Amino acid sequence: MNQSLPCLPGYNFRDFTKTHFGLPRTLVYSKGVPVPQPIFSTTTKRALELLDAQNKVLDTEKAAELTYGPKRSPKREIQLPRHLAMDKKVLRFSGYFREEIFDWSRENYRIRPVKVLYYLQDDTMEVIEPKTANSGLLQGTLFKRHAFPHPNGKGRKYLWKDLNLRKDIMVYGINIRLTDCDQWTREYLIDAGLELNEPEPIPPDPHQQQKLTMGPRKEMRPRSLEDEKLHKFLTNDRKVLRFYGIWQDILSEPPEMRRVILQYYLADDTLEVLEDHARNCGRIPFKVLVRKQKIAVDANELPDSFPKSYLEVKEDDMTWFKPQDLRTGKDVVILGKKIFLYDCDEFTRHYYKAHFGIEDMESIGVAEKPKPAVSRLARQMRGEWSDGVSASIHCRDICQATSTDHSTQVGTSSDSRFAKPHAVGTRL
Repeated sequence: MNQSLPCLPGYNFRDFTKTHFGLPRTLVYSKGVPVPQPIFSTTTKRALELLDAQNKVLDTEKAAELTYGPKRSPKREIQLPRHLAMDKKVLRFSGYFREEIFDWSRENYRIRPVKVLYYLQDDTMEVIEPKTANSGLLQGTLFKRHAFPHPNGKGRKYLWKDLNLRKDIMVYGINIRLTDCDQWTREYLIDAGLELNEPEPIPPDPHQQQKLTMGPRKEMRPRSLEDEKLHKFLTNDRKVLRFYGIWQDILSEPPEMRRVILQYYLADDTLEVLEDHARNCGRIPFKVLVRKQKIAVDANELPDSFPKSYLEVKEDDMTWFKPQDLRTGKDVVILGKKIFLYDCDEFTRHYYKAHFGIEDMESIGVAEKPKPAVSRLARQMRGEWSDGVSASIHCRDICQATSTDHSTQVGTSSDSRFAKPHAVGTRL
């Protein structure tokens, strides 16, 4: 009856015979997958419709996807941006350019080798010329890193495809010939599909070839005195013979033995004497005993007939100290100071062995006399140590207070012990 009537208000009638008002389940779990539960109807048509709908929803692929999850897509490689993928990757080429010389008849041109660097990160280039010692040329970075403009196209710049061996590139009017590259550059260009030409050598520079063929020239004229001094200075610069000695200071009270260091400079045959102060010796921190100068061996042994009053002593009249005059175990007199040499350093030993054949430059042991032991005075007070310390502190406080009273007022105290005899009873 209800099925034949239209669904209008007032035309629906409730079934008074119905006793069960529960909501049936529409989903059940089968093999871990929620599937709809068919609602059995009294008609076979309704059951077939529900079965057909279930088969359409739950096909084989959908059931597997619900059971095992969705299919995973193939893993894709992460594509880095160009500035990160090509970071610190540089193509390195070797080459040269020819510089014409117009104002010198001996040299018409120069061959200047360079290094061409191409940065793949931002397609910039840089040209560097290796520095040559004493070349007199401005070498180093010839063109700073930037995008080099191409001469054949307006607004176009050089790319890595334009670079190849045995090929010229024009950079601001300078024709640079590429001759070779490193191994990494070669592998990169071949992998990129570029046919790389064979390398070629850099032609020699005429000026450098002329310098090699000239060789060392022999000096035909004799050396002058200035040249000999310069040669001696350049050969023996920073070469110093060092001796350790003892000087007996007779003028001090009481006389004492002092350790000194005697240094002989081979560059100009000068000599100096320095005091070797011990730590916490209490002496003035000025170690120079005799300043650096040329010292004569027989300064006080001139003949009596020499007119010292109006003539100065020349170098020809004196015998200066030489390395032959200094040896360990020997006394030397330097400006009236008698110094006994007892040791030297390793460089001095090798020098005497190589130049004079002297091998007995051994160290001589020099020991100081032991100082007498100082006896410790016994304590002259009685009682404990703390009693004596407190008594001394108390005595110091009384003395300070007494000195303060005397500095402010004299003779005003009633106690005559703290006043002068002539100032008692007198007010200042």
